[in-house]
Amino acid sequence: MEQTIRSNKIYQGRSLNLRVDTVELPNKKYANREIVEHPNAVSIIAKTDDGNYVFVRQYRKAIESDLLELPAGKIERNEDIDMAAHRELKEETGYVANQMDYLGSMYPSPWLSDQIIYVYFASELTLKERDLDEDEYIDVEVLSKEEVEKYLVNNELFDGKTMTSLLYYKNLKGEL
Repeated sequence: MEQTIRSNKIYQGRSLNLRVDTVELPNKKYANREIVEHPNAVSIIAKTDDGNYVFVRQYRKAIESDLLELPAGKIERNEDIDMAAHRELKEETGYVANQMDYLGSMYPSPWLSDQIIYVYFASELTLKERDLDEDEYIDVEVLSKEEVEKYLVNNELFDGKTMTSLLYYKNLKGEL
């Protein structure tokens, strides 16, 4: 266990904060830990009535490439987690879920960040209009179960929350 001795916020941004904590280690020595404070988020596995899955493709500046991902997004301050899942699904894809089931949660980068991602399964979908944020450019892709499984088997999904969410769901249900 590490005891925090001092915490120093070094950056406060729109979507994340950075801090450096000085900690006392079990051997009574000291070390610095750089921590990203990031809002918690939701990841949504959305399955259409005909058995297809809703994905989004968007450019990610940090890796200078676009990624195929599950719909996801941050939970706003004081927002109910279930409502965030409904909101993010509609904003990014246009789909509204009549049924939204919580599956579990994960720490995507516990060595670096305090963020938790809550995983949901959305079904009984109705397609409406999307409500993208002003700075979002997202393409919606609806994939068959076979296409999703091919991406997983061939290690062609590079987004960690997407891979973890799908494998978590597959383990719970026994299949996609």
